[in-house]
Amino acid sequence: PGRNFCGKVVERGSKANSFQVGEMVFRTYVGTSGLVSLAQYVSVSEETIASVLEELRVDDAAGNSLAGLTACRSIKPYVKKGDKSFINGGSEGTGVFVIQSSKLLSCHVTTTCSSANIDPCKSIGADEIIDYKVIEIGETL
Repeated sequence: PGRNFCGKVVERGSKANSFQVGEMVFRTYVGTSGLVSLAQYVSVSEETIASVLEELRVDDAAGNSLAGLTACRSIKPYVKKGDKSFINGGSEGTGVFVIQSSKLLSCHVTTTCSSANIDPCKSIGADEIIDYKVIEIGETL
């Protein structure tokens, strides 16, 4: 507890350029010490936070993990509403977050997984699924 948070940027340092005052961000603390999110205000490096997708509820963003942070950092600057999205490994930690974040942006999602994970990937929003054990991914794409 006390390591993950979601909140609004209220002030930024003179060298901080990635986030604007008023922007919603979240952070996952990876380490063994520091209960930073139990304070009303925290000071963090901009490399350790990510923007919250507008379509994501604040309480959901607060519970994000490292996989969620990785997903947001890979989506936010590159994926736009309605794009087609390919996720290699949709049943893995980051893949699960990327599928759901892509669907929040109304993207068409194609992902890879094994046959055992087809239903879970469909249940979180994947539109097309490639069983990488049966079908050659490169040929399919």
